[in-house]
Amino acid sequence: SSISEVLTFTSTATDPEGEDSLVYEWIVSYVNGGLSGTETIGNTASFTGKLSDTIPFGDNEGLWTIEIRLNVSDPDGNIGTDFVTLSFVIIN
Repeated sequence: SSISEVLTFTSTATDPEGEDSLVYEWIVSYVNGGLSGTETIGNTASFTGKLSDTIPFGDNEGLWTIEIRLNVSDPDGNIGTDFVTLSFVIIN
């Protein structure tokens, strides 16, 4: 697969107290040597996009570690979270 491939992440969240108005926040964090960053990339139950639209891969070779996290909060301020970590090496 390619770093410019379209990825889709979907979620299902329910509040134990029965609140309907949940707030979604998709966050991507990345590290490659001295290059790092964190960006919010979406605010709905699903996210579709390219990592290359957010992460400045450029000509930066080496090990990349990327975390894609979803935080879901209810009106009472309770937060549920889940994440996936991707690690790969870019060789130009």
